[in-house]
Amino acid sequence: MRLAFLALSLLVLAAGCTNVASTTPAKPIVTGKLESVTLWKAPMSATSNEGFSPEKDSRVEVYERFILVTTPGGISHLSQHGSYSGLAFRKD
Repeated sequence: MRLAFLALSLLVLAAGCTNVASTTPAKPIVTGKLESVTLWKAPMSATSNEGFSPEKDSRVEVYERFILVTTPGGISHLSQHGSYSGLAFRKD
């Protein structure tokens, strides 16, 4: 009987232990319309790199560790901090 009570108690305690951060979607720090940016394939510190610039007026969302640029056509590009340069946008 004690063993069953202990097992049930552990199950109840374990059920209440969830990671809130993993279930809560990240919210952007700031958003706006893109003026210019260069997104690089590798971090800017790489010796060899290729970059491209999404079209002006794309949507920009800045998060804690990355930016998300979505073109008017719906294509989204995610770039970690340190892997883009020259970011300029009009804040919402």
